[in-house]
Amino acid sequence: VLRRMALIGDALSHAVLPGVVLTFILTNSVDPIPLLIGATISGLLTTALISLVTKNSRTKEDSSIGIVFTAMFAVGIILYSAMHSATHFDMQCFLFGDPLAINKSDLWMMGIICPVVIAIVFVMYHRLKLICFDPILATAMGVSVALTHYLLMGLLSVTIVAGLKTTGVILVVAMVITPASAAYQLTNRFGIMLLLSAVFGAVAAGLGMSVAFVFGSP
Repeated sequence: VLRRMALIGDALSHAVLPGVVLTFILTNSVDPIPLLIGATISGLLTTALISLVTKNSRTKEDSSIGIVFTAMFAVGIILYSAMHSATHFDMQCFLFGDPLAINKSDLWMMGIICPVVIAIVFVMYHRLKLICFDPILATAMGVSVALTHYLLMGLLSVTIVAGLKTTGVILVVAMVITPASAAYQLTNRFGIMLLLSAVFGAVAAGLGMSVAFVFGSP
């Protein structure tokens, strides 16, 4: 949100599809760890392709994002359509999510990803803050902006994968962008914005599930 790259969350959430489907084809399993690895590789490949298109053509970054993520999503759909009809890969669950389908292995994956992501953000806090507000100064100070960018995209990819089964590729974008945007309205301090966005995301998820249960509506 601070780097004006909110659309990249949308791009990555769609672009992980070929990685997920290809991993499922190769392993014939919905075990979360292989799917996480496949999706992360797919997300990082998408980020690299966006940079490649932007640097080697007259296409602007926002257009590059739109081109690459739709192409990757299309590849995922083609791979899915080529799968045997007897395979049990729930595309609707992938697109829209199903919180009630969460099992113990999914919870373990979320329980591992969450503290790892938080720990990396904590360790890289000052570098992330610097490249968000002044990437030129960060470069002058010897910070590898490109490496930090790919690390951030990797963290975003695994976060999206962790939320895919509960929210799907469509709603996960809202959960990535909206809490941060809401927090941005209330503070000018980076650390407080991070904390507020986490609180808003948690409250939104809790209220959403509660309202859905009370009214019997998705």
